[in-house]
Amino acid sequence: MSDMNSVLLGLLAAAVTSTMLTSGWESHPAGLSPSLEPGVGVDTRATAPVQPLDVVRGFDAAETYAPGHRGVDLRAWPGQVVRSVLPGSVQFVGKVAGRPIVVIAHDGDVLTTYLPIRPSVRVGDVVSSADPIGRLAAAPHCSTGPCLHWGARRHFAYFDPLTLLPGRVVLLPEVP
Repeated sequence: MSDMNSVLLGLLAAAVTSTMLTSGWESHPAGLSPSLEPGVGVDTRATAPVQPLDVVRGFDAAETYAPGHRGVDLRAWPGQVVRSVLPGSVQFVGKVAGRPIVVIAHDGDVLTTYLPIRPSVRVGDVVSSADPIGRLAAAPHCSTGPCLHWGARRHFAYFDPLTLLPGRVVLLPEVP
């Protein structure tokens, strides 16, 4: 994905967050422990959004609006069922920058985002871990072929969504 696409995804996330905040969004449905910090701890109810879990592009932390990859791309095929990673409440369903997206709020002020997705849920729906939330749309996103972009953030801080899954070891870069 080009740097321009990375910037667009950052803007997309900011627009979704802004929409939710101006509509009175509050996040405390069932889900993660409120003590969860980005990238620390897991919820044993968490499940991968698609199976098999095949990461084609990993998380690349970036400052707000700077180029980066604020999620992971998972190999998937158009029409494949996409599932909620954790219990929560659907906060946004629609298109941002022309891309269909579903955003789910979980306890601990954690949001997970899924795109491109043809949703089967509506705003306000309560979902459990592994509940279907839609199907992967045919919209091109990855240079490697069809994929699901899965993102996670707590408050306004993005973190690697793979850290939400039990049994996943995510290596972080060494900070000089």
